[in-house]
Amino acid sequence: MPSPGESSLPQRRVAPGGPRLSLLGITVIPPPVPGAAGDRSAVERLRRVRSAGVSTFDVAGSPEPRQSERLLRAAFPDPDPDLVVIVGRRLEDLVRQEEGPAPPPDSSGGVTERLRHSLEDSNRRLAPNHVGIVEWVDPELPPTLDWGRVTHGLGDGSPPWLGRRWTGGDAPIPVERGDRSTPLLLSGALSLLDFQLVPSLESRVREGPLTFLARDPFAGGRLDGTRAAGSAVERGPGAGPIRLRDLEVEFGPVLRLAHLTEHRRRTMAQAAILYVAHWPWVGSVLVPLPTSDRLEEVVGAFRTPPLSEEDLRRVNRTNGTHRSSDR
Repeated sequence: MPSPGESSLPQRRVAPGGPRLSLLGITVIPPPVPGAAGDRSAVERLRRVRSAGVSTFDVAGSPEPRQSERLLRAAFPDPDPDLVVIVGRRLEDLVRQEEGPAPPPDSSGGVTERLRHSLEDSNRRLAPNHVGIVEWVDPELPPTLDWGRVTHGLGDGSPPWLGRRWTGGDAPIPVERGDRSTPLLLSGALSLLDFQLVPSLESRVREGPLTFLARDPFAGGRLDGTRAAGSAVERGPGAGPIRLRDLEVEFGPVLRLAHLTEHRRRTMAQAAILYVAHWPWVGSVLVPLPTSDRLEEVVGAFRTPPLSEEDLRRVNRTNGTHRSSDR
């Protein structure tokens, strides 16, 4: 596996003193049709993206996180100290029966012990590697959660970092322990078509350290073509023709970004990755595990020409965002 100095992908550290992330991360989604052939294909692609420099793997965005963890174990059966695995947790997860040994008797009502037990389960599924980041998906952390007790002596590696998913809107940016100087690890949707979080994050980063895990950079498949490709299948044979107005509403904003792909310098999917990655507070751009025919395109995004200042100005004029360097 490539070392940090040899990686063909840029990396950023969760500051200060946190894990080093590959700027491109992969959300591990099990194959749609279960079976050995699909699993073998997923494992082979995971190994290919790891060889290309990807070291950050996301399970929190998977509809079947346990199966995604097992795929990671199959792909990486040896210890990999640079591997960072992101898992998701919410309160509902902790009241379900977990796999593995039964939790201690005093954990039945304790969110701290239940969370620790669930992470031990994940570590067993990932072994010999382990969880690097725990993303809390609910809007609020449980008031009784003791993160120090959760992580103390958990596994053989460095203790995982705690991150928070943030949806924006009326929800304020979380503040850990009421201290804006505390390093903050957040995740949320960010793309060329979904930029509502940018002004608040730009403002917050001036007050203290912040690392953001960018989800859905392809805007539900509109920016990498998968949405258009799947429309006919989703509609079914009896749905009738797609109305031109519907296409205009859904894909009109994508057409206004066509300047990013002029002269075939890069594909729209590559431009989408580069745009999200240009924000210095983004730690990793999390994309779904590509199919074999799209893998080189996705992992090669950072080998294409970077977005120019003019590219960024035109994008920002379209969506109303701004960059710190533009002020």
